[in-house]
Amino acid sequence: MNKVAIAITAEDRPKELEQLLNSLDRAKLNLEPIRESAAIAAGCGFPEIVVVGHSTRCLESELIEICHRHGVRWVLGPRSVSAKRNLALDRLKTEYVLFLDDDCVASPGLLTSYVDALQSSTFRDLFVGAAGPVLLDISPGLQANLLRRSRMMDSFSLPCRVSHLEWAPTANLLVERRHALDVGGFDERHFGLHPGGEDLEFCLRLTSGERRIQGVPGAIANHNNETWNSFVGNLRRFWLYGRGAARALALNPDRRRFQLRHFEIGLLVICLVSAFPILFKGCWRAVFWPVGFVILTVSVRWLAHFLRSWSLRESLLDTTASAFTVACSLGHIFEAVRLGDVTGVVKGLSSDDSPADRSVPFRPMLIVTLIVSVVTAWTVWFLS
Repeated sequence: MNKVAIAITAEDRPKELEQLLNSLDRAKLNLEPIRESAAIAAGCGFPEIVVVGHSTRCLESELIEICHRHGVRWVLGPRSVSAKRNLALDRLKTEYVLFLDDDCVASPGLLTSYVDALQSSTFRDLFVGAAGPVLLDISPGLQANLLRRSRMMDSFSLPCRVSHLEWAPTANLLVERRHALDVGGFDERHFGLHPGGEDLEFCLRLTSGERRIQGVPGAIANHNNETWNSFVGNLRRFWLYGRGAARALALNPDRRRFQLRHFEIGLLVICLVSAFPILFKGCWRAVFWPVGFVILTVSVRWLAHFLRSWSLRESLLDTTASAFTVACSLGHIFEAVRLGDVTGVVKGLSSDDSPADRSVPFRPMLIVTLIVSVVTAWTVWFLS
């Protein structure tokens, strides 16, 4: 029995699935030189691959044909991403399971890098899994530029910089199957059909002990560009990431630390300040102050960027890119308040570990904006 199996979660994307399986075929060729070494004795030869998919547009036959052409197993699963991964953990009997998303492409060195990590004498004692970086393979253009400036994708490349991780995206994550089952697998109850945060919550339970997830810089998976080329789609994605992160932290309160999440705190303060004129004086004009706070904050950020670069184009791009950060932060606020977990607004993982903690960079100009907004709101209240 091989030591590692690959579990691919698939949607209605036959083109992307074909690209991933082609890349895995190329990655397998790099295993050839080590098949007769200690790797084959350890069961780290050619891994079994299973594709767990759910087709909603009558593409199942095409997906099955692609799997048969590459000699991999197709398993029909539910729509929920968490349920698909749990089904893979149940069906596979290997010691380790490598999760990949169908809209990623494996680098030629992905499998050999994971094999090297597993053969390390200290791996089993220190780690419950391993993760490689997920790099955005997006063509040069506006969306790529905005995503780079927002730094919202930095969490996906953490394995390049951090060796001991508390969490990693399941788009490229290898876990010890027994331990994953012991912690209950992926949460299907609190994370429904919309992906986002289920991998964070799963990893927080997976690393609740002393062992962590090893960062493997060479195990690179490139994210397909076609799923990241929409500005509105990316806003929605980061909104869901923020909501998912808040939900994951609410379910694992012992893993949270105090943080100055200034944008979330500032927005909540403005909302509370605006509520006083409405409740006590019936001044419904106060509902515009939260909107005014956001507009003023964006204006101050644009001015700060402009004064730093003296370039209208650069300042506009930097300000527009902050929309992704704001969407994630607002999603975090919304979910924390919806769950009644208001402390989640000021607590989270360290800024290097959680995508929701990529909030607006802390600068004195933002404090000035907050003070001006509060003073103005209260002045209007007293004068009305």
